[in-house]
Amino acid sequence: MSIEQYFPFKEYYPYQLEAIFKINTSLFNNNKKFFILEAPTGSGKSAIAYTIGMQAINEFINNKEEEDQSNCIICTKTKNLQMQYITSGFKNTEHIWSSTNYPCAYFEEEWNVHYGRGMCLGAQHCPKSNICKYLIQKNRFTKAKIGITNYHYFFNARTKANVLVLDEAHSIDKTLCDVHEIEFSEKLIKLIYDKLKRNSYGNDGETEIIKLLKKTVKSKTENETLNNLHNLMDIMVTTFDIFESKIKEEFDDIKDALIHGSTKALKRGSDLSSVQKSLNLFINKINDCQNSTTQWVISKQDEKSISLKPINGMEFFKLMIVDVKKILFMSATICGFNQFSQELNLDKSKTDTLETPATIPVVNRRILVTNTGYLTYKTRTAVLPLFIKKIDELIDKLTTNWTNKMRGIIHTISYANANEIVKKSKYKKQMIVPENHDLLDVDKFMKNNINKIIVSPSILEGIDLKGDFSRFQIFIKVPFASLGDNWVKKRMESNKDWYARDTILKIVQGAGRSIRSKDDWAHTFILDSNINRLFRDYQYMFPKWFLEAVSFI
Repeated sequence: MSIEQYFPFKEYYPYQLEAIFKINTSLFNNNKKFFILEAPTGSGKSAIAYTIGMQAINEFINNKEEEDQSNCIICTKTKNLQMQYITSGFKNTEHIWSSTNYPCAYFEEEWNVHYGRGMCLGAQHCPKSNICKYLIQKNRFTKAKIGITNYHYFFNARTKANVLVLDEAHSIDKTLCDVHEIEFSEKLIKLIYDKLKRNSYGNDGETEIIKLLKKTVKSKTENETLNNLHNLMDIMVTTFDIFESKIKEEFDDIKDALIHGSTKALKRGSDLSSVQKSLNLFINKINDCQNSTTQWVISKQDEKSISLKPINGMEFFKLMIVDVKKILFMSATICGFNQFSQELNLDKSKTDTLETPATIPVVNRRILVTNTGYLTYKTRTAVLPLFIKKIDELIDKLTTNWTNKMRGIIHTISYANANEIVKKSKYKKQMIVPENHDLLDVDKFMKNNINKIIVSPSILEGIDLKGDFSRFQIFIKVPFASLGDNWVKKRMESNKDWYARDTILKIVQGAGRSIRSKDDWAHTFILDSNINRLFRDYQYMFPKWFLEAVSFI
């Protein structure tokens, strides 16, 4: 069957069919393992992913090595992006969420039981395993021609597939680093021991663990801190393993009572599940760290807590794809094919790449650099008033040209900058700064503030400000990651190009928040003159479609 017959729609976007043919030829005719596609918003990447996934079925038909191995999995960054695939109407697909999204078929919902966790009796022992919603959906997902899920599920479930499509692929490395980060704090340790004591498991090891944590955060050198951290992890795993074993034994003892619905056993099982979840979180993360060959660095530290984080995610990525035969990476913002490949340790001889042009006209997505000044920590006091004045001038022009279309977003990089703008701008009554809790549901926040200018330090990814939700956006500062963050500093020392690429990713991602289709439009303004250095030294990392929209005013 010709690959065009797998395409889910009647018409192609520009460059879409060309991309499909190149990916198909590379992966299935030229026997490459990796293909990296950089295609801007509006390119129809989801349809490309689906078509390649369907073609993969022919390539690997009757070649599923194990029952729990999928033909093709499309994996994306967030549940919202996963929902976009699910609601696209693609045939022959099934999706899956983590088990916490599926109520238990045996225990009542009030006991908060989910497959593979806490009180779950398991497929062999549960009288209703045949109607377990999670197991049913997992079976459908695995047997479907194409499965659709998110990174969080894929990382944790260690799902196998012949072909893997990774959408929003630019975020893989950072996501892997973030999910493996371990926080050690007096608060978390005391919470665990409070649960243990409430459930009659005592406080063995608590004093020693807290004492060593205090010693660790007061260490005078980085080597001393890391040595103390490794000692702390050894003690925690040894101690928590003992508790975890005892909890498992107690679960075995009350299993029959749980099956027969004893209220006493259910209450006890629910309490034990909560303790077990807290213990397992630490045990699993510490084991990943102790078994790792990657360098780990201190990412956060204060008087009562300290966090440890891998310097890159390539080791964990390798484990994640051990059974995968072909991988398609897709993003609007790869921002440097070589740098991306290095971060994930991809074999260049097995990798092909393609950057497609934009389908959205340049006039609809202009990037306008004003060179208002160099905004840094040292110059902030003197320069920020000039930036606020420039913001007001730009909004003056925008409101004159676009009556009743003043809505937009101002990217400030810090709350201090955001609050100063809202305090001093003549448009302050039309502005709003989202709080941390607002960012938990950004879509809801945006809908509730439809007539406001959003002034935010952190909304650079994950939202669609389509249409009149946003007709302009202003970067007051180039979003360099803070070198006060030890992890950022160490990562930059190990790879200076990473630091530049991380910044460019944020700019290009942020610039795409307000233009979501070929008929949409918005203007992006960059005020900070530091952008010139990136254009000069790292122009090759910017997508061509982004650079063609840049002009200086």
